Amino acid sequence: MTRSTAKPIIAVSAMMLCVAALMARGHFHDSRTGYKPIATVEDLMELGKMLGGTLKADLKEGTDFNEIAHNSRLLAEIGNVLTFQQPETEADWQTHAGRFRVTARRIASAAEAQDIDKARTSHGELMTTCKPCHNKYR
Repeated sequence: MTRSTAKPIIAVSAMMLCVAALMARGHFHDSRTGYKPIATVEDLMELGKMLGGTLKADLKEGTDFNEIAHNSRLLAEIGNVLTFQQPETEADWQTHAGRFRVTARRIASAAEAQDIDKARTSHGELMTTCKPCHNKYR
């Protein structure tokens, strides 16, 4: 195994362990799938800030499309996990999390196509999904 193939294998292994850990326990539960997130909303927001900072720097540089796509997919996954943490009284939680997920995925798609302008535009759109949700739920 070369160094270049080891990095993706390690990353996938780490992701699988995280998914297994998330499914193993938590405060929220989807009875249809057995999915139970462990990370709190606050944990996910902190992770999102870290990934977002890295993504912003990568988009400014505009050369590492793999890293842009990777971090955008991870941000989209945060949106997925957030859908399982909806407060019972808040019906629009899904809308906010869904917009975040779809927009983050759009950045990844642009990066995969090596379209830096579209990735940057989509990143600007992603930033506009945060404020309405934070204004209501923060």
